[in-house]
Amino acid sequence: MHEDITFRVGRHRCAGRLVLPPKGKTNGAAIVLAAGLSGTMDCGLTEIAADFAAAGFVALAFDYRNFGASGGTGRQYLSVPMQLADWRAAIAFVRARDDVDAARVGLWGVSFSGGHVVRLAVDDPQIAAITAAAPMLDFHMTQALNRQWQKPDTMEMLTRLALRDWAGHFVRRPPLMIPVVAETSGETAILGAPEAAGFPDLAGESWRNEIAARSFVSGRLARNDASRLSDDFDTPILIQLCDRDQSVSNEGTENFARRVGSCAETKHYDCGHFGIFDAPFAEQMTADARAFFTTQLF
Repeated sequence: MHEDITFRVGRHRCAGRLVLPPKGKTNGAAIVLAAGLSGTMDCGLTEIAADFAAAGFVALAFDYRNFGASGGTGRQYLSVPMQLADWRAAIAFVRARDDVDAARVGLWGVSFSGGHVVRLAVDDPQIAAITAAAPMLDFHMTQALNRQWQKPDTMEMLTRLALRDWAGHFVRRPPLMIPVVAETSGETAILGAPEAAGFPDLAGESWRNEIAARSFVSGRLARNDASRLSDDFDTPILIQLCDRDQSVSNEGTENFARRVGSCAETKHYDCGHFGIFDAPFAEQMTADARAFFTTQLF
């Protein structure tokens, strides 16, 4: 059973899909899910939420403001502070439910939002457990990896577009959009890894292959860097690594796991970054996350 809901964040509303356990199977715990860079909840998240609900969890997948079904006037504008505020509002929404124990809430993040869930757990000690799938946990090492796949002039062009768009914001110009994934040979895009070509095949109908260029100036993306939080982190975390990942730095992720020690459980999958949403890895990834949350939240 599911219902499409909204919750308010500032002047706008986030849209979400709330999936409830079968009658009589509720275990009192909840899991909140959100997508990674440019992703929307119909990029496989609602199916994962349904799997969690079948195991007894109240599960909420949601879209960030400016993306997918959510409100927001700066469409496709990505801001780390805004996304963290959206997460906190989603967590408050599920904690307010009569069928949820507020002390038994877990978070599920993927790729870019893998860093978000670490930050949220550090800031909110009541978060009981988190899962980070194919996570970006070291912003700077991931940036360095992406530069390896990009031509030098591409990086320069992206920088110029971002600065021009940021300046245009002050005179109310419409945002300049940068493709997330190149659709034609030689097109300038944010993700340069060869595997990125598979992203559109896994995306939902509401996903748009673009991000507002000004995001890379004013969106404070570098704040999403879990590697700086390891000394303060003490929440149980399942880290799911794609061993053939070309899009995020597994070295940075493994460094984080070593630093947090016994807090971290790691699982490895023989696939690339987007393969974790495709068979047979999607089923195993979801089953491992379900088992982890069952252990930690019951």
